[in-house]
Amino acid sequence: MCLNTVIVLHQDVNETHEVYSYFPHIFKFSIKYTLSDHGLSQEVVIQNCGEDPMPCMLAFHTALNAPFSPNSTIEDCQITIGER
Repeated sequence: MCLNTVIVLHQDVNETHEVYSYFPHIFKFSIKYTLSDHGLSQEVVIQNCGEDPMPCMLAFHTALNAPFSPNSTIEDCQITIGER
């Protein structure tokens, strides 16, 4: 059986949001994390809701604390990027 745990974080930025004074664009940003039997996945959506073109660059600098639990070892951990 495959059970998924999902959390979604969402932020709308418009003229009234404090970020707008530094980055004057209207946009929506959401990030979805899904934890399943297959591992952890991350989905990011950035939507330009304004009239003008909006530059967009996204980078993640993820830090992992491994091993994850007191009873595990580094040998219990596996990190993959892309196809398994």
